[in-house]
Amino acid sequence: MIANKNLQKALYWLLFMLCFVGLPGLLVVYGFVYSNEQSRQNQLQKHGETLSSFYQNLQQFANNEAFYCNFLNSRFSNSSIAGKKARETISKRLAEFRQQLNFDYILYSQETGIATSSFALDDAREWELAMNTLARYSQSSDSKISEEAFIAAGRLLGPQLNLEHLDRSRNPEEPHLMYPDSTFKKPMIWAGMVHGYCIVILVKASDLESSNGVWKTVNEFISSTNGVYRFSIAEKSGFRHPDIPSLLRGQVEEALRQHEQGKQSQIQTRDLIVFPVFLNHGLTVLGYIEKASLTTDRLVLPSILAAIFFLIASVIAGRYSYGLIVREMPDNLSLRWKLRILFFFANGLPLIVLFFIGSDFLDQKRDNLLREMHDKGIQFVQDFDEKIEIEYAKALTSKKIAEKDLIEKLSTQPMNDEVIKSFTGKLSRNADWKVVLVASRSHLIGTEEGVIDDKKGIMPASYKNSSEQSLSQREYTRKVGQFFLDKINGTKVSDKAATEIELLLESVTQKPLVNFIFEMLRNRGTFIEWGFGRNIHPSILDTMRLKGSKTADYFFVANIRRLPFQFDFLSTYIPQANRNQLGMKILAINDVRFTVPKEAFFDTSVRDFAATLTTYPADEIRFMTYEDQQYLAMGFEGKYIKEYKLIGLYPLEKIDAIIRTQRRQLIVFAILSLLMTLALSQVLSQSFLVPLHLLTAGAHAIENKNFKHRLPDLGRDEFGSMGGIFNDVMIDLEELSVAGAIQEQLLPQQQIETGR
Repeated sequence: MIANKNLQKALYWLLFMLCFVGLPGLLVVYGFVYSNEQSRQNQLQKHGETLSSFYQNLQQFANNEAFYCNFLNSRFSNSSIAGKKARETISKRLAEFRQQLNFDYILYSQETGIATSSFALDDAREWELAMNTLARYSQSSDSKISEEAFIAAGRLLGPQLNLEHLDRSRNPEEPHLMYPDSTFKKPMIWAGMVHGYCIVILVKASDLESSNGVWKTVNEFISSTNGVYRFSIAEKSGFRHPDIPSLLRGQVEEALRQHEQGKQSQIQTRDLIVFPVFLNHGLTVLGYIEKASLTTDRLVLPSILAAIFFLIASVIAGRYSYGLIVREMPDNLSLRWKLRILFFFANGLPLIVLFFIGSDFLDQKRDNLLREMHDKGIQFVQDFDEKIEIEYAKALTSKKIAEKDLIEKLSTQPMNDEVIKSFTGKLSRNADWKVVLVASRSHLIGTEEGVIDDKKGIMPASYKNSSEQSLSQREYTRKVGQFFLDKINGTKVSDKAATEIELLLESVTQKPLVNFIFEMLRNRGTFIEWGFGRNIHPSILDTMRLKGSKTADYFFVANIRRLPFQFDFLSTYIPQANRNQLGMKILAINDVRFTVPKEAFFDTSVRDFAATLTTYPADEIRFMTYEDQQYLAMGFEGKYIKEYKLIGLYPLEKIDAIIRTQRRQLIVFAILSLLMTLALSQVLSQSFLVPLHLLTAGAHAIENKNFKHRLPDLGRDEFGSMGGIFNDVMIDLEELSVAGAIQEQLLPQQQIETGR
């Protein structure tokens, strides 16, 4: 029996320890394990976002030819190289980039000839002719090239040399190198003019299959991230690894095999977490981090403190319960403290669970807020992009108002400087206007500077030094204008003139003549894209009919220089747009001259982010550090503000402030809950202790034979019933006490004799 009783006590004690020590301990351990895993997942997510942003930039390597064009265009431009020491800077960059990308180059100046080259020039004179040909054509596509120079260029550079293809390397959508030899025996060509120097870079077809450009870029990224990431490249010839142990190389190669089978964006090996990206059929980049680098330092101190507290609490609870249950020792803990411990325990377990669930909820809410603000930011930037249409509408309205006065004057007098300047003076001042007015039956041309009469040699002073290209464009505009007027008026056009105009328009607009005329008629009087060669600008093409005339008498072309117009708009409206309730910032990136604000162009992270933007806003959540502050970044190439990359920035501090506030609210709620528990335990303990104190006082009254003592009403609970019974007993005792007193008075005090 004794053995069974001891076993029963031991079981009760173990059950007590399981409920009051084991379960809370398991909850705390699970909470820290869960927090640790969440921290690890959050770090993985951030690493994934960082690498995803970097991979967006790497997509230019999907087409190696496009990479060469984009890379060379950005490194060799007037905006990226200072004019004072241009030759030194260009020569230094050429030598540096040649080591990385493996190309040949020639640097040429029309004033001093060939400045430097990466290889020996067999025939210096022919190379001078060839370089002069490329330099002149790069400056102006209308330059007259001698047959000798062209033949020399073709002999050296390739038999299918086509100078018109030089501009293809600057095509923003699909840049291409120039292919001067269909057999690829001659290298492909990139050419550019920088501060009067002609740079010609020769790229062998075999070098386009190389991963040198990718390798250079990933190493730059590694340096910028302090070596957090490492990269391997899988190409046709095999793997290109950094200096890592063979064990890790094997794991990277195994990750590639898994990626090829399942196209996973994240692959975990024994020691690595690998993020692969496919660039093209011969190139896959694998970025990776070591699992050991996923630190949870912020949980170390809380874990140590929690372990120490739990150990102390376990020892105290174990000793107390063992003495109470097993050894049946008297309990020295007051009822008040027992109730407090009970309520704290009952409330503390749900609070522990609530804290960890609340932390997870706040992490999810942060992600939701990031997504919400990303979508709002995209909408905000799109709305801003569309606002420039208001400026175009103002310009169009001013043209319509000025046109009425122009028709009035031309109906009564011939076209002259005063009439034209009066007209252009009434056009809106929010744009730099270039105007051409062509009469249906006159060789006169009206411009914003005045009237031009080529036959009489009359022209504004600013036009006397016009380039050959400008003269040609003006002549083309006159022919197109008169042809269009003839078509509208039904005037007979000679077959020769029609063929000439048709060839001209198709070469300029890349559209059949019928389509061009249809678009002109449909969009007449509104802004369209118009120009020659690279000079394509928003333009108004229209016709004018004089008073009393039944035919169209004038062809009107007015264009706005796009970049200055957009720059003025952005300089005015971006500061206004940045004062908004959302707290958004807008950056407009073009080049060093036209970026708004200008200092944004010199921020490497801004330029790198802008380089990844396309015409479609990306759904990916991306971050950027700008002016020492972290931002949520979104953007796209402007639809209406063309040639600009529009970037929206939302301060991460605002989102983090919301999360911090709600985290503080969660902590305050927990503290308030504990305080309410304390107050409730105090109230309930009083409901026990007050009746007990009164009952104790009643017991003392019995001990002192004070049978007149009565307990007050103790309520309707068990204490109240006990108090009623106590008072009944006290009444009985009081009656017995009175009876005893009467008996003592009535009976004799002396001792009764027994007859002895």
